[in-house]
Amino acid sequence: MEEMTDIRTGIPQGSPVSPILFLFASSGLEEYKAYARAQDYLAAQGMRIDQTKRELMHYRGGNRIYKTNPSIELPALTPNNPPTVIQAGTVVKWLGIYLDPRLSFNAHTRAMKEKAQKALGRLRRLSNTRGGLHQSMCRRLYIACILPIIMYASVVWFKGEHTRGSKTQVLQLERVQRDAMRWICGAFRTTPVAALQVETAVWPLAKRMKQISARYASRFNRMDPKHPIRQRLPPDWRKDEPTNDPEPPVPIEERRPRRDGLPHDPPTHLLALANLGDPDGERIYPFQQPPWHRSVLDPDLLDRVEIRRAKPGLTKAAAARRHRKRIQKLQVNPHHALVYTDGSLRMVQGEPRAGAGVTIYCHGDVVKERSVGLGNQTEVYDAELYGLQLGASLAVELALATRQDSHPSIRHLHFFADNDSAVGRVTEHSTKKGQSHAEAFWRCMLTFLDADPSHTVEISWVPGHQDVDGNER
Repeated sequence: MEEMTDIRTGIPQGSPVSPILFLFASSGLEEYKAYARAQDYLAAQGMRIDQTKRELMHYRGGNRIYKTNPSIELPALTPNNPPTVIQAGTVVKWLGIYLDPRLSFNAHTRAMKEKAQKALGRLRRLSNTRGGLHQSMCRRLYIACILPIIMYASVVWFKGEHTRGSKTQVLQLERVQRDAMRWICGAFRTTPVAALQVETAVWPLAKRMKQISARYASRFNRMDPKHPIRQRLPPDWRKDEPTNDPEPPVPIEERRPRRDGLPHDPPTHLLALANLGDPDGERIYPFQQPPWHRSVLDPDLLDRVEIRRAKPGLTKAAAARRHRKRIQKLQVNPHHALVYTDGSLRMVQGEPRAGAGVTIYCHGDVVKERSVGLGNQTEVYDAELYGLQLGASLAVELALATRQDSHPSIRHLHFFADNDSAVGRVTEHSTKKGQSHAEAFWRCMLTFLDADPSHTVEISWVPGHQDVDGNER
């Protein structure tokens, strides 16, 4: 295998880095010279610029009206051809989004409205007040075919249901949804919109767009710490994380307090989205492990790590009987340690409280026991994973300590949890929830397995609430 080297062959098609790199290349140069330089470079590499994909737009801020819209003249591809003149346009389509000079996205919402109306007109042929598809099928068609057109890229332009620009744009798109709800219900034009929303179980567009924006904001916690978007979030989102060099400035400006005492709107749309997310939420790193990380499928671990999930069709009572019969043989052997973990969530004085517990048996006796409170921001699934992580840490510490004592050393660890999803999650190296607990559990297992080739690990599901010792403690 050769050593890894950087490959410099360009960027993927449609990448947002493309216009940024072009601005870097053309900074400090006249447009004509910059374009000629880029064209000569591509020609030397055996490539050329697509003549049909060249568009020009002048972006302007504020409400000032500009009477001129200058064009640019680009050099010809060959000496025999005349130069090419590109006229500045009023609308440019990029990745399905229609951009205008002021980035108001009015052209985009108009285009999405027209496209959705055409699609709705085609669907109307499938049903009417006399016959055709059932109302439930019509609603399903609207949700699957029309609504994605209306909502396309709403996270980019929707700034809130009460802001001036977004409110007008949402009202335009609401007309399409009103027509669709009347078609679904077979109602008159004078039917109140609120009644149509109740009958069709369709959310108002502003509420749905706010939900989509909140979901996008939650993705900030799943981005790489050096992602350009993460680097431009407020400092609360970038605690104890590396920053790019040089660090991009966060667009936060000082403002005078409003006379009515209300807070100002965020200076950028990105910061408005950040306000919908939680900077203290669970962080999931997309590149936590390299592709060549060790897993249960490695040859040296394949026969030493066993995962026993819940068997379909097997009742809890039957599974509990099998478990009791099996551990009778394990308890008499001092080289085996049985680790029971559990997570719970209960209401305490009207507030949810989560916790995790661990009980370790060796030679029939309880050798370690621990319970931890996890507060009111933790779900049961997180508590189950944390219990497995805590049990792994305590079990490995106990097993490695017995190797130095005169007592028989622990060579086999058996973990039992009543959450089947958590049993399968702790050995996965994926970007799903519970990543930190799963990675911590696997690191403890590798420490134990690498200490001696005879060490083995078993992770099994055990039925809950079946009077299984250890799981009910």
